[in-house]
Amino acid sequence: MEKKSRMNEEQTKAHPTQHDDEIDLMALYAKIMERKSTIIFTVIGFAIIGILYAKFQPSIYRAEALLQIESKQGGMPGLDDLDMLFSTESEAVTEIEIIKSKMVIGEVVDTLQLDITLTPKIVPFFSEQYYQYNDFGLKPLILEGYVAGGEVVNVTQFDVPSQFMDTEFRLVNTGSKSYELHLDDEIVLRGQVGELVQQSGIVLFVQSFKAHPYTEYLLERVTRLKMINEITESLMVSEKGKQSGILTLSFESADAKYAETLLQSVAEIYVRKNVNRNAAEASRSLAFLEYRLPEIEAELTTAEARLNDYQVSAESVNILSETEALLTQMVAIEEKISELQLQEIEIQRRFTSTHPNYVAFVSQMAELQARKDSFNKQIRSLPKTQQELLRLRRDVEVNTQIYTQLLNSIQELNILKAGTIGNVRIIDNAMANFYEPVKPKRVLIVVLASMLGGMLAVAYVLVRSFIRHGVENPQDIENMGLAVLAAVPHSPFQEELMTKKLFLKNKAKADTRANLLAIEKPTDIAVESIRSVRTSLHFAMIESQNNRIMVTGPSPGIGKSFISVNLAVTLAEAGKKVVVIDADMRKGTIYKYFNLEKSNGLSDYLVGDVTYESIQSASGVENLTVIGSGTFPPNPSELLMSQRFSEFLDKLSEDFDLVLIDSPPVMAVTDAIIIGQLTGTNLIVCRYGVNPIKEIEVTATRLDRADIHINGVVFNAMEQQKSGYGYGYGYGYGYGYYTYDYESENNKDKKKKKRS
Repeated sequence: MEKKSRMNEEQTKAHPTQHDDEIDLMALYAKIMERKSTIIFTVIGFAIIGILYAKFQPSIYRAEALLQIESKQGGMPGLDDLDMLFSTESEAVTEIEIIKSKMVIGEVVDTLQLDITLTPKIVPFFSEQYYQYNDFGLKPLILEGYVAGGEVVNVTQFDVPSQFMDTEFRLVNTGSKSYELHLDDEIVLRGQVGELVQQSGIVLFVQSFKAHPYTEYLLERVTRLKMINEITESLMVSEKGKQSGILTLSFESADAKYAETLLQSVAEIYVRKNVNRNAAEASRSLAFLEYRLPEIEAELTTAEARLNDYQVSAESVNILSETEALLTQMVAIEEKISELQLQEIEIQRRFTSTHPNYVAFVSQMAELQARKDSFNKQIRSLPKTQQELLRLRRDVEVNTQIYTQLLNSIQELNILKAGTIGNVRIIDNAMANFYEPVKPKRVLIVVLASMLGGMLAVAYVLVRSFIRHGVENPQDIENMGLAVLAAVPHSPFQEELMTKKLFLKNKAKADTRANLLAIEKPTDIAVESIRSVRTSLHFAMIESQNNRIMVTGPSPGIGKSFISVNLAVTLAEAGKKVVVIDADMRKGTIYKYFNLEKSNGLSDYLVGDVTYESIQSASGVENLTVIGSGTFPPNPSELLMSQRFSEFLDKLSEDFDLVLIDSPPVMAVTDAIIIGQLTGTNLIVCRYGVNPIKEIEVTATRLDRADIHINGVVFNAMEQQKSGYGYGYGYGYGYGYYTYDYESENNKDKKKKKRS
């Protein structure tokens, strides 16, 4: 035994375990392909969810309008210098902010009465388009209280106390042109269509209510500022191209007609506000000129009277030709000074004292004043009679010119005010596509949902494979120094055999072999692999100390019992007299494979309740006897350590050619260590993708420390690598056996001879 232990240890050291920390892309691809059905079903599931989500999302429509902003002209007709001074160009950014201002949007809310919201009660999972734009009258009622389609409801006035602002009321049609207004479960008021109703501070006027009886609408009076903010957030205004002066207005809503009406109202009110803003400049100029006109007229009258009085007193003194020329120049300068004085108030209002326009105005005024002073010096050199006559004539001429100019400007401003068109015009009226919603992008939603499902499924497969760390390549086990006798492929047919329905059916038929894969489907590739284990055991047992074989494994749920019973069948078919023992007296399951009762087994014999012969059950397979685990005892390890168990195995070894023992897992309990002391051949079963390499190492170490020699490993439930990547024993051969019917062939030959 010590020699075998040393050989086992040296063999393990000669083949150290390989730990590869590098990422193998082919291995990742193989893991993904192994679970491709999971990925496909996940993608399909997410696609279905995406389709349902997209289907029940309300359609969103977009209305668009186009505006043009032109260069803005000055508002002082007749005063050319002032027009050039005040001419400015409207910036698109400024106009965008004006369009989205409370001044414009607030008037839209008031005009369209958008602060009164009326929402129909819709059948769940039905789109709002179900009842919109129906020109064929009311549709048949589906559920009482819900809209059917084709309803016409119009509420033109709804005033509530401040504490009920933003509160939902229920407007219910009670038939015969009557209605009720509910708040929670209380009736607030009742009224008739077309009549103004006032009660408890609530004022309501329902102009029309065409609907089935008891149809409900949610009626709400929204705070004006709240509605303005909601519209402003949804209203999109942008300039089309850089400094093009073309503005694009768009608004999105589930109700295409509502979006179109609202956007058209925004455009029209903005244009009207722009016209009023331009007309306001003309109004201000007109008011100023009308204020100055009486003063100039009074000054003109006074100047004419003084001139007449002086001429009478001076006995019709005439102005000399030299004085006449001087008078003409003086009148021209006084006229320009008067024009600048008219502009002075507007310039002071619009510009600061350091602005270039204001500085130019002061400079021009100083220049004219200097020229006026120069002419005054020349006048003082004239005779006193000529000086006085020149002064009086100058006052009359200047006031006459100014008065005439004011009259002309007033007439022009009146014409401008009446015909102001503003510098903004609507190019395209608001229009919405009623047949093609902009949202939701249903195809895109389904595609994104499918992609999300695919990514999550792939991530799940990869994370699951990394977390599980189960051995998937038999070569990793051989690198530990353990011989892999066979890689038994996963058999879907075995799963069908062990289903509850089929198990009960076979049990009712009393078929003791019906759940054995080696019997039901002997050509299955898994059975062929188990036959290769039988061959390996034949040579391994030549130097064995006894005819006992222990089958164990690292952990439960790895198919250890499946390997044991089918290996026992293949050994019996080879002509060996075999007994298979279920030594797992905690969770033994061999009785299920043979449709036996759990009682009357090994544990019952070890405690002395039954005899040696009574625990041996027929398997239905020639040369194969079955001994079940029996009733689960509280002390299975103690029973296995008893002298009775050792004597029991000795007796079986005499009566049978091979004794096959299905042992509990090594890492779970110590039973396998106890049984291994009495067996000459020992097999370890590990499962594909379940047992980590470390777990197999610990199992081999425990058995080695107990001087139990491991003759080989059976790699169970090997799954085919879809990419062709990996290592497999005897996997992928699709051949099978068939029975050659000699009698049938002889009959065929006889028929051929007769025909010949």
